[in-house]
Amino acid sequence: MTSESIAVPEPGGCGDWEPQAEVSIWTAGEAAEILTLIGELIAEDPKVTAAITRFLHRKGADPGPAAAWLTASITRLAGELDAALAFAGFAVDRSLARFWRRPAQ
Repeated sequence: MTSESIAVPEPGGCGDWEPQAEVSIWTAGEAAEILTLIGELIAEDPKVTAAITRFLHRKGADPGPAAAWLTASITRLAGELDAALAFAGFAVDRSLARFWRRPAQ
């Protein structure tokens, strides 16, 4: 694990003086991977989308627009984190690889 960090812009940019938050490379990479996996799960399984809609409704949100915002944001944020890592010149090993099944020999 590296101790270097990247600056991640806060949402709703403020022009040239946009606030920044620093996170470790490992944290940004893991967050990007988790968000990507969640986005893929949502896209793959309509039951997940239905569960998200019900959950957001229970939270008091208008479920249609809230679900659309959440699912789009998951994919967008994953892409932004990956792009920030790539721009900074970092390739992060994917955490999921730790759990891949090894072929039987």
